[in-house]
Amino acid sequence: MFSRQSRIDHRNPLRGFTLIELLVVVAILSLLVSILLPSLGRAKIAARAAVCMSNLRQYTMANELYANSFNDKYVPVLTAWGVSETGHDHDPWMWNSTYLELLGSPDLRLNTKIGENEKLWCPDLTQASTYRSGFVPSYGMNMMYVDGYVSFENLWMVDRSRVERPSVAAEITDCTIWYIYSMSYADYVLRWDVKGENHSSSIAYRHFGGTKVNVGHFDGSVECLSRPEAWHNDPAMDEQLWVIYGEK
Repeated sequence: MFSRQSRIDHRNPLRGFTLIELLVVVAILSLLVSILLPSLGRAKIAARAAVCMSNLRQYTMANELYANSFNDKYVPVLTAWGVSETGHDHDPWMWNSTYLELLGSPDLRLNTKIGENEKLWCPDLTQASTYRSGFVPSYGMNMMYVDGYVSFENLWMVDRSRVERPSVAAEITDCTIWYIYSMSYADYVLRWDVKGENHSSSIAYRHFGGTKVNVGHFDGSVECLSRPEAWHNDPAMDEQLWVIYGEK
């Protein structure tokens, strides 16, 4: 006759999963993945937009320091493509030596070809327009209705003392060219092609699936604006954002 202890010792306490139980576990894991993946994708999209906004803050802060040293004049947006007697300080912002030093990157060349000097690039810049032998802009500075070129001492430079709404007026933004010359650049209906960014002169609505654009203001603030917020197709409203001095 067997004892109670011997009966317990001969039992097998281990039992494998049934097929139904395994299928239930797989189904639960698949459901969790389907829930989490879109969230991770949205987080990556938001992170790229945040990096771009950080870039724009650096550009605006460096421009303030530039204006402190150049009689309230911001870095030139557009020039006569040359060097004045005083050196390189009148070159446009992309390769202005003083401005690059203020950005902490004296050897940097902004808006050059993809694969070269990609520091301070928009991370959502993918297949951008080519301009002037592979010139690929991430950002463009606003020069709308700013006095034009007369001499090296009177370039397309924004006068800080004349900026009426520094927290509203656009200073620099996602763009397919390095300068913003006309409000029509912001017209996403006529100028923006999210698939290829193939318009050489347009505001680039490249964030969040081609629906938003980052805009840096003269007070150092940065906004991520939807297309209707950046372009109302109403001159009175659009001038608030794009006309620097408050008047044409």
